[in-house]
Order: sequence, then structure tokens, then C-alpha cells
Amino acid sequence: MQEKSLEFRKGRFCEDYYYLESPVELDELTLLEHGKIFIQDEASLLAVELLAPQPGETVLDLCAAPGGKSGYIAQKMQNQGKVIAVDKTGTKLDRVRNNCHRLGVTSVDTVSGDATSFSTALADRILVDAPCSGTGVLNRNADARWQKKPEDLKRLADLQLSILQNAVSLLKSEGVMVYSTCSIMAEENQTVIEDLLKREPAMKLEPAYQFACSELVTSEGYLQTLPFVHNIDGVFAARLVKK
Repeated sequence: MQEKSLEFRKGRFCEDYYYLESPVELDELTLLEHGKIFIQDEASLLAVELLAPQPGETVLDLCAAPGGKSGYIAQKMQNQGKVIAVDKTGTKLDRVRNNCHRLGVTSVDTVSGDATSFSTALADRILVDAPCSGTGVLNRNADARWQKKPEDLKRLADLQLSILQNAVSLLKSEGVMVYSTCSIMAEENQTVIEDLLKREPAMKLEPAYQFACSELVTSEGYLQTLPFVHNIDGVFAARLVKK
């Protein structure tokens, strides 16, 4: 970027993130073509920071499309080990495969499956980046606010809890699971985690302070960003350990 005289700055909350501040035609940005970068909001990486995957582990990424988090997990693992990227739709899995191919990632296996019932060998770590209302990204998806209905929250919360309970059954003892959404609604975030902890006594909340900037950590130990406070997407994440 310096060679092309492009203005950029480091991210505020993630050491691997950069903001490109100069206008540029994406088809002329060779960094993108050569798989050196992946374009996403800084907030998208925070759940992976919380997961803290290690080289040689087996990591399950449920609801994986379009693959940005799968790729970042593989980067954190130095492309050593296995990342199982799961999604229901074949076209979405094609995006995951295409993105991983461009990035030079070889440790990601894509598998078609329903996150509420998917079964595989036990994993060291699991990321549940759950389907949600998307209320944390309405600032760049303004039309979506007219498509939201109050009853959606209950339907989504039930789905999120179902995915989480299945994920618990796929996690090794002492394994780590991170639940994340791009929602700012408590019904999809804190309430879902509270329900899970009541139903799954082996799961314990591990406060996010060790893995994230304290500015982003709530008094309960959750990670929460707000667009109007932190100037990034609104996301929620909780780190859970299976005792």
C-alpha cells in the first residue's frame, strides 16, 4: 500500500486489521487478487480473537459462509490443523471454497450441513456465528430495517439456542466455544447465553478481558461493540468453556 501511495491506518481493536483510506478500484488492488487481504469490518474478526485457535487443533466453524472468519481462523492456526466450515447452502459453501482458494488456505474443509443437527468428531474449539437479525449492521444496510419484525427475535433466539446446544455436544471436554452475532438485541445475545448456561451446566462463561480490549467488554464479561460508540459494526460475542 505504501508503494502505491495509498493511505491506510491500523485497526483500533485487532492487530491484523488495516483501514484503507484512499479511494481505489478493487479490480486494480493486486493485494486482493493475490489473496493477501480479505475485505470485512474490523468487528468481524473479534469473535475469532476470542476463540484464540491454536496450530494443530480441530476447529468447527458453524454457519461459516462467506468464509472470512474461517480464513482468519486458519491464519491464526498458521494453516496447521483442520477447520471444518459448515453451511446449509451449496452456493454459500462455494463462496467459502473460492475465498479460501484465493487466500491460499489449505486447512479448511467445507461440509454441507444444518448447524442444529450437524454431527462430526469432537472439536477442540467451535465458532457459532449464528444467524441473527443483523441489527448491528443496519448503518450500512439501511433498507433492512424495514424488513424486521418483532416476532423475528423469538424465532431467531430459538434457532440460536438450538444451534448452540448441538455445538455443545460436538465440543471436547475443556474445549472452547464462542457464540457471536451481528446483533445489538439482548434477546439474541445475553438472553440466549443465559438460557444455554441453565440448560448446559458443563458450560461456563469465560470473561473476554484476556482476549479483547477492555473498552469492548461488558461488566458481565461479554464482548459487545456498538456502531455509534466504537465506529465499527455492532457485534456480540461470548466465550464459553466446557468443564
